[in-house]
Amino acid sequence: MLGNMEFVETGVQISMDVGVGNSRRYIDVSRLYETLGSPLAKSLPAFHAMTGCDYNPALYRKGKKRPFTMLKNSKRYQEAFGDLGSYTSDSDRVFPILEEFTCRLYNEKKINNVDLARLNIFSKTYKIKNAEASTTLNLQLSNYDACNLPPCKTELEKHLLRTKYIAQVWSNAHTKTPTELNPADCGWYEDEGRFQFSWFSGNQLPELSDVIFDDKSSSTTEEDVEDLLSDVESDFEDDDSESDSD
Repeated sequence: MLGNMEFVETGVQISMDVGVGNSRRYIDVSRLYETLGSPLAKSLPAFHAMTGCDYNPALYRKGKKRPFTMLKNSKRYQEAFGDLGSYTSDSDRVFPILEEFTCRLYNEKKINNVDLARLNIFSKTYKIKNAEASTTLNLQLSNYDACNLPPCKTELEKHLLRTKYIAQVWSNAHTKTPTELNPADCGWYEDEGRFQFSWFSGNQLPELSDVIFDDKSSSTTEEDVEDLLSDVESDFEDDDSESDSD
């Protein structure tokens, strides 16, 4: 309702009667809309769809409270979420902003790429400290929960496509045709008359040839490890510099 209040005629007061018994109460939607302001209210449908609803999964253990605080404190995020629910939404412009929003949810303050954020979060816990650790594979990984990582880029793209579809339906509930988008193009696929989640596109794991070293032809030295870490840090620095320039 809040996402559609800007289309309500001036002077019309909207209230909702919710709950039963002792928990019954009235919500003054018109007053709540005035308190929140139009940009924040307009962003709520897409925000709710992205952070978890009946039609879209939630980000693991991120809830609603902290993401909503981030939304309230940023006009840029409000505009991005609000735009996602419009017929003329520009995904190429909005999706990078929401990818940045996702990185901030996982406490990555300088990285705006979720794939780099995943690598950085993992590296903070299991960074290679010496060459011996890299060759003997004696890192303690038994207690690591991959659910604590942000979604990868291809998964987040599907998540945002579903968010866009849902947000358009909710944000245009006052119209005869809330959206002309096709669910099959927005993060679902049809299987025996039902729509199922399309979680990501492409291969789930890299090819083995990309990750296996040939011990017969070469051996990993301490210098090799240092060079690898230097390359990774260089990638982060390049990404940060691009973010700063933007």
